[in-house]
Amino acid sequence: MVIVAACTAARMEEISGCRVGDIDTARSIWTGRRQTTPAPGGLTDEGTKGERARKVPVVEEIRPLVAPCVLSAGKPR
Repeated sequence: MVIVAACTAARMEEISGCRVGDIDTARSIWTGRRQTTPAPGGLTDEGTKGERARKVPVVEEIRPLVAPCVLSAGKPR
């Protein structure tokens, strides 16, 4: 998680909010749409800090970390 954060300039909450459907493996782009934060009773998903989705390139250095996660998660529902 720390390596992905360093390579994408994303906050930990944004990385926690990432879903498999947010990653375009063909173009190597992650669209950050939400963040997961602690709330009473557990975790909750909220919009990003600026309330806008942002396109983040999945650089070559982190593709070996991201690819197995996407493959193991399967297709988005």
